[in-house]
Amino acid sequence: MRSIPVLVSATAFLVWSQAASACQELTYESSFEQSDIVFVGTLKRLVVRAKTPDGLRPLDAIFEVTQPIKGEIPQSITVRDTGNNCYRMPQFSLDWPASREYLVFAAKDNDGTYKTYHPLANTAMTDEKPLAVYKERALAFIKSLGR
Repeated sequence: MRSIPVLVSATAFLVWSQAASACQELTYESSFEQSDIVFVGTLKRLVVRAKTPDGLRPLDAIFEVTQPIKGEIPQSITVRDTGNNCYRMPQFSLDWPASREYLVFAAKDNDGTYKTYHPLANTAMTDEKPLAVYKERALAFIKSLGR
């Protein structure tokens, strides 16, 4: 009789721990290593793409680059947000935060486009609470690179 509660508890723990780890992001350092380009940019426009068969909501994010950090990056660049994160939602928004400035990590795809996906540590660069702490961390990371 004791084995049933133990089995249920173990199963619940495994399901919960997998769900919790699915939302974890990479560190800035790991995101930097896995990306072909890294930059700070202002989000100018979003082009919503069709929902994928597996329920993702990708979009194309058009940025004006204000600070290139890694790779050769034009002044204006489109980055495909695959919507592949724990919330199955895009990582960028024109609605909030108001600054629309982001630290962006992206990898070059086989077709030559740049894509970003979870768990890359894309970060809103805003002084608005509660996100201001992330801007501070992102700025410290950029400074650690000597940029």
